[in-house]
Amino acid sequence: MPSLKQLDRSNLVIHIDSFAKVAFPGLRVGWIVAPAAAIERLRVVKQTTDLHTDQLAQATLAEFLRRGLFGKHLAKMRKVYSSRLAALDEALRKHMPEGTRWTRPEGGMCLWLELPPGFDASELLIHVKERGVLFAPGRYFYVQGPQPNTLRLGFASLDEKQIARGVATLAELLKIEMRKRQRGVRRAERSRVALV
Repeated sequence: MPSLKQLDRSNLVIHIDSFAKVAFPGLRVGWIVAPAAAIERLRVVKQTTDLHTDQLAQATLAEFLRRGLFGKHLAKMRKVYSSRLAALDEALRKHMPEGTRWTRPEGGMCLWLELPPGFDASELLIHVKERGVLFAPGRYFYVQGPQPNTLRLGFASLDEKQIARGVATLAELLKIEMRKRQRGVRRAERSRVALV
C-alpha cells in the first residue's frame, strides 16, 4: 500500500517516520520527506525541545545505510517479528478462555485483545504485574468512549518462550477472576429469599 506521500502530487504531505520501530528499538533517529521550507521550520521547532538528536546514533545509522545493510536487517527483523506474532497468536489460542477475542494484526508490533464483557484490563494489570507480565490497558488508546475490557499486547521485545509464559500467566489470572465472579453469582443466587 502506498504512503500518503507517494500519492501526493502537489507536495503538500509531510512524511515523518522513525527507525526505532523498523530497525533498532531504542534508537531515537527519525526522518522527514517534505519541502525544504517545511523541514527548516520543523528543525527549528525540534531545536527548541532538545537541541539535536544524538550525533553518534545518527552517524552510526548513516554508515549502516551507506553500506547497504538496512535492507538485510529489515528482512531479518520481519522474520523475527513474524515468528513472535505467530507465537503470541498460538499462545492466545491455547490459553485464553472463551469470550476473549483478538485480531491478528497485519502490521505493527502489538496485538489488540478484548477481554470478556465486564472485565477491567486496568484491574487485571495489577494482578499480572505481580507475576512479571505487562500490557497496556486499552482505555488509553480511545479518544472517546474507552472500553475498559480492552488491552494492547506488545510482542517485539520478547522471545517466543517469554511470550508463551506471559500469555499463560495472563490467561491463568483471567480464568481465576472468571471463577471468582461465577462463585459470586452462585452465592447471590443461593442467598435470595422468596417472599410469599
